[in-house]
Amino acid sequence: MNSMKTDRIILFAYLESIVEDLGRQWKRIILLPLLAIVLSYILLMLLNPLQYAVKASIGINHAGMQDKKNRFSEQELYENYKTAVENATRMKNVLESNAFQSAVAAELGFEVFEGTLSATRKGDSNLLEIVVRADDAELAYQEAGLVVARSSELSKHLAYGLETCVLKSPELPKHFEKPWQNVRIACLIGTAVFLLLTVAVVSYSCTCDTIRCSADVRMKTGLNVLAVVGSSKKNSFTGNIQRLTKRVMHKLKERGNQVLLIAGTSEQEGRTTLAACMALSMAQA
Repeated sequence: MNSMKTDRIILFAYLESIVEDLGRQWKRIILLPLLAIVLSYILLMLLNPLQYAVKASIGINHAGMQDKKNRFSEQELYENYKTAVENATRMKNVLESNAFQSAVAAELGFEVFEGTLSATRKGDSNLLEIVVRADDAELAYQEAGLVVARSSELSKHLAYGLETCVLKSPELPKHFEKPWQNVRIACLIGTAVFLLLTVAVVSYSCTCDTIRCSADVRMKTGLNVLAVVGSSKKNSFTGNIQRLTKRVMHKLKERGNQVLLIAGTSEQEGRTTLAACMALSMAQA
């Protein structure tokens, strides 16, 4: 039973020591992650600024395929679909080319294509999703509209009998694309810094052999601390002496002892001062 009690005392002292170390380093543990969040957000805004995104969808088909599909044989439908898919891939490459984007920019009166254009084929289908991103919503909308309009004319030059049907027309965006993405990433970085600092402080507290508080005494030696002599914000020097004297007298009475030895390991530790203060406190008790 005594062994289990001692183990519990050491465990609680161990945890108390870790908590006290975390309390002493709380400013760094809180402020450094906050600083990491701010700096990360600034860096992310420089590398990945918020932009407006305008999306449109088009399909590449053979002319009249939708109207005449009932009159096509299964083989003809498959061949037409296969050709349309191949031409959708060709259309994607053309839309993303510098030559096409330069032509669109010139038509709008710009020297270069101000935004970024991407065309993605949806799965294995003949459908293309066109996305134009720019810092200005009106600019992105204008460029996306002209890209969709010119894609209809472009399909006629890719292969005979092709046509482009617009499934989703461009719309003027009201909000940035993924406005909270940079904030979330910055918060994740700050959380990672917080966890790393916490782990570092706990690791240091677990491996450090220095006795820094009464909890360390119980943890490293298994002995109980009767009192800590010294002045603090909570207790005065006189109050600590009185508390120590009361506990020492209780221990002496409990064990039936009448002699108290005050010892130390080096000079000028205050043994004489402590003995005189305790003697005065005992006399006044």
